Amino acid sequence: MHYVMLRCIISMIIPAFALTAFLACAGAPVRTAAIQKGDYCHTVEYLEWLIPKEMSRNGIQGLSIALVDDQRVVMEKGFGWAVRSGKVRATGQTLYQIGSISKVFTALAAMRLAGENRLDIEKPVSHYLKGFTYRKRFDAPEPTVRHLMYHHAGLPSDNFSIMFTKREAVPFTEMAESLADEYAPYPPDHVFSYSNLGVTLEGHIVQNVAGEDFVTYTERTLFKPMGMEHTSFSNTPKEPSFMSSGYLKRSETDRYIINPMPAGSVISNVDDMAEFMKTLFAGGRHGETGVLRSDGLAEMYRPQNEGVPLDLDMRFGLGWFLSGLEVMAGTRLNYEGVVAWHAGGTILFNTVIAVLPELKLGVVVLTNTSTGATAAAKIAVEALNRAIEAKSGEPAPDHPGGAESPRIVMDPLELKGYAGYYATEYMGAVRIAASGKGASMKVAGFPLKMNFVEGKKFSLSFLGFTPAMLKDKLFSIEEVAGRRIMAAEVYGKRYLFGARVDPVPLPGAWLRRAGAYESIGTGDEVPLYEGMELRVIDGMLIVYFSIRGVARKLPYLILQPVSDTEAVVAGLGRNMGQTMRVLSRDGRECIVFSGAIFRKAD
Repeated sequence: MHYVMLRCIISMIIPAFALTAFLACAGAPVRTAAIQKGDYCHTVEYLEWLIPKEMSRNGIQGLSIALVDDQRVVMEKGFGWAVRSGKVRATGQTLYQIGSISKVFTALAAMRLAGENRLDIEKPVSHYLKGFTYRKRFDAPEPTVRHLMYHHAGLPSDNFSIMFTKREAVPFTEMAESLADEYAPYPPDHVFSYSNLGVTLEGHIVQNVAGEDFVTYTERTLFKPMGMEHTSFSNTPKEPSFMSSGYLKRSETDRYIINPMPAGSVISNVDDMAEFMKTLFAGGRHGETGVLRSDGLAEMYRPQNEGVPLDLDMRFGLGWFLSGLEVMAGTRLNYEGVVAWHAGGTILFNTVIAVLPELKLGVVVLTNTSTGATAAAKIAVEALNRAIEAKSGEPAPDHPGGAESPRIVMDPLELKGYAGYYATEYMGAVRIAASGKGASMKVAGFPLKMNFVEGKKFSLSFLGFTPAMLKDKLFSIEEVAGRRIMAAEVYGKRYLFGARVDPVPLPGAWLRRAGAYESIGTGDEVPLYEGMELRVIDGMLIVYFSIRGVARKLPYLILQPVSDTEAVVAGLGRNMGQTMRVLSRDGRECIVFSGAIFRKAD
């Protein structure tokens, strides 16, 4: 699944995070001759230098990459260990769980059916899923299939109780039933809110319309025609001997079953993913076989959310992100055309694919380690930057950093208006404090100084240093669509980063629930949140989660009770706008959030 959010939070809680040295450029290969159009020698040489550096820096055990120029694979290679304990090296044939890149294939399957006039993506979801129902606190129409495909259906993000299991698979068709007691966070097209549940419903619809098992249908109509012989939505690899182990940090860990299959269960290798990119660059054909009509591909690359004010400059197509790769990578992409990309994270595996359809260039980076998300994105961007140079024969435009913008002193009264809590998707619950000396933002317990520049924008620093994940980012507090938001500007594009949360009255029933909670379940599921704590701070009810693989609890969500037994998660975006509910289980009160059940610790 897509856990970039969690990994960004994790990177913020390392005590010495602000002092981490950036990857040194010393030793990078230097181009000794003029760029020759079509010559990728320097591109490959540079990547063979960069990849081991990034793997070492991020503790990545194994990585495979494929770089494609139209119908030519210009680089395909593995680095490190596929199975460290067995001394098995990573190669181009090594199989990985590719996580949320799977969503692109689910969208392809839906568009194939649409191209055959068997599926109308403008129809409401219940047209294809009989009995589909959910609760809502607003008057709005039901989302359509199209809404599911670009994460604007307004449905909950996940069902954590059945997302990952250790031994027994849970049919993904049960996800629809799990929504009956859940509230929709938003009306359709209100704000981008990434949803594994939504894409799982999309896959359920594909299965119903196709009249065929989802795994069988996608293998027959997508993977085999594209020459992806080793790829499947099945949780079982076609060739187990090629399957990589997964690593939670540096610890070799058993691979998990991914139950929302259409949202994240594909197993593949870079060999097969190269064939996929060739098909995209051939207009939906692989050799003599037509896989998808070219107009269907074009629609997938078209921004679907341009009329959504709260999305700012973030753009999403059908199944593809169309902006934001640079945010994840922390590196500028020297290209202004269409960039279609997707990342994947399954707790253990981290992956990225990015294609430039107008240039017919693409790259896929697959890693087998929980700490590989940012590195995979950075390697992908650096690969594309050098591939653009090689294909065009022209050097990349120069983007000098220049001098830092001069600092300004903000009006103390205006700063006071910024003070308060903000719910953010990438840093959890943060608090801005203002005084006559300036302002600071507390993130995961660390006070970050707000350094204001022209335009009332600000950067963030800690002890005079800029944390790596905040480099090249400016923030601002704005009013958009009636909401006070925090925006993040990265390389000239603005993204929704957080939303202001004002205190609401806290009923006694919720005040009495403050304390530590343990995750409970069947024992087979793999809980992303292993524990929870409710704390009352500054009149706010804040949820701290213990996240799998992280020792420290993080201030993650802000709750706003709407009754004695229900509280809405404040904010805009993934996992926000949803409802925490109180119910009784085995005679004891429990709190339910996105299917995960928590009981107060004894």
